[in-house]
Amino acid sequence: MKKEKWLVPVIAVGLAVVLVIFAVGGYMIYNYVFPMAEAIDCPDTESVTAISLIQNNNISVTVEAKNFGTFLQNISNAQPTRNWSVQDYPAAENYYTIEIDTPARQYRYFVYTEDSQVYVESPYEGVYQANQQILDLVAKHFED
Repeated sequence: MKKEKWLVPVIAVGLAVVLVIFAVGGYMIYNYVFPMAEAIDCPDTESVTAISLIQNNNISVTVEAKNFGTFLQNISNAQPTRNWSVQDYPAAENYYTIEIDTPARQYRYFVYTEDSQVYVESPYEGVYQANQQILDLVAKHFED
């Protein structure tokens, strides 16, 4: 009985193709079920008329106009995650609210930490991973 030498490579290639198809299909299903949030919607510095910061206990402070750019840059740098924002307020126990007023609309963001990560949440739009700098920038306004 003569063995076919070509049979083993054909089976190996066939298995590899099947594994690639399953991996790509699995990723596509995962990406469909848990999509990434769109890029964060942040206004232009020129259109901002006011920025207010609110702490959990309803203490509110106003940001000086010269600092608008720093806040907007930190918000814009937040990276999309696969977490959804499905309510008006975040589920985090402690958070800061950033309210940005423009002539067209008011933007509202929540900044909080969860599992040692800093997040910016835009209600019904998405949850974004941010760096520690935005949390420090907001907290600094409440230290006075």
